[in-house]
Amino acid sequence: MVPLTTTPDKAQLEAFGAIVRNRRCVVVGSAPLPTKHARTDPGELVICVNGAISSVAGVPDVWVLNSKPSAASLHLTMCRQGANRAVKHLAFLRSPIRPTEDESLTRLRKSGATWESWSVIDKPVKRWLEQTICDRQDRPGVNAACSAGLFTAALALWSGASRVRLAGFSWSAGYHYLPKLQTIRGHVDADQRALRVLLDRYPGLLIGAIVPQAAAVAS
Repeated sequence: MVPLTTTPDKAQLEAFGAIVRNRRCVVVGSAPLPTKHARTDPGELVICVNGAISSVAGVPDVWVLNSKPSAASLHLTMCRQGANRAVKHLAFLRSPIRPTEDESLTRLRKSGATWESWSVIDKPVKRWLEQTICDRQDRPGVNAACSAGLFTAALALWSGASRVRLAGFSWSAGYHYLPKLQTIRGHVDADQRALRVLLDRYPGLLIGAIVPQAAAVAS
């Protein structure tokens, strides 16, 4: 168990950074796709976020997964997408309540999931990165946090990825792995703001079907 950090300990980002640095990456989110699996191009490092592991064929290089103390139905369903799957590195986005990776690792192990290494990223670190490169502005009553998917894309860019392609990202409701559940996305405003800022900060390095939509909103 790794103790929770209450300060932006950037050392928590080193494991992820070492994997993506100077690599062309595809970050796969949970939004509906036109095909069963997201397209991955030769030479791309594959990063899936939360339940989007089921949107990826083969062995992902990184699985970024929320780690929560809650056994809420949607969270458990998300974790079950990794049943009997192998991943190279597992990066937990931890809840600020208490360390939860032991529970998450146990849950995944029981489902048949395997991994070669794992790391944790705490809320103060996520908040620091979003404030630093995504223009996150926390205000009372406003959800200023980025989604796990947009945070992952930002982290890849900050870590020195040579290119980041977004797949499975949408402003509309719905999950690819839960086609009958039209859940409204809770981070649209924050993600749109962050994406516009990232396009300016990292010109030419961020691509994907949703990118022109963000650029159109900006103009």
